[in-house]
Amino acid sequence: MAEVTLNTVDYPVYDTLENAKVYLDASLFALAWQAGDDDFKARCMIMATRHLDAIDWKGTKADDAQLIEWPRINTGVPPDNGVTPQAILNGFFELCALIAEDPSVTQSANSGSNVQRAKGGEAEVWFFKSTFETATRLPQLGESLLHERRWLAVPGHRRRL
Repeated sequence: MAEVTLNTVDYPVYDTLENAKVYLDASLFALAWQAGDDDFKARCMIMATRHLDAIDWKGTKADDAQLIEWPRINTGVPPDNGVTPQAILNGFFELCALIAEDPSVTQSANSGSNVQRAKGGEAEVWFFKSTFETATRLPQLGESLLHERRWLAVPGHRRRL
């Protein structure tokens, strides 16, 4: 866990501002992040942390006293050693860049559907279960970096805050 300071208040985040800069300054998709000052970047990191902390992850916190959801143990996904995997950190950085570009990305509606039947002319499709169960709350780029949701307890599920 790292911290960023904003208006004299320390906030827990997944990695340091310096590491986020190193990762995102090399990206062609992080132009809004690169253009922002350190306070803007800190705000993006705080939002990304809050978003990731609202997800129902497999396993348990490595330490009950830790302020954020990672590192975790008992995830069933190697390495399961109480260290935050680099893929989670990379997903955090990518989420920071997406938030810098459009802060509403964390509020996007679930892309699932609760349609039971779709019909056009003679063609017809029936759905046997809602696609809300498999829809994601993570932006697509961040999700791909999290290795096909293997650390998620229930794909697309968020805890109620």
